[in-house]
Amino acid sequence: MDHPDILSTMQFGYPTNDYLEHELDYNSVNHPVIEGHPNEDIFGSEIKNTSSYFMDEKGQAVHTENIRDYLTEVVGVVFYEAK
Repeated sequence: MDHPDILSTMQFGYPTNDYLEHELDYNSVNHPVIEGHPNEDIFGSEIKNTSSYFMDEKGQAVHTENIRDYLTEVVGVVFYEAK
């Protein structure tokens, strides 16, 4: 049985380097941004001076505690649990 990622790569080629931009955004989250940060994220969670958050490509703030909600509702990711 072949792995689906290998079959996809064989069919469509290697992915572009666009995914590295998300890593750059992640690194910018770890630096404290105090002045001018948003008061709440798109889910209504308060963002304090000590909170970690990221900005998506639309400029919307997302608290890191809501990353699963963001991935599910905005990006469309489906999570599975192996049993």
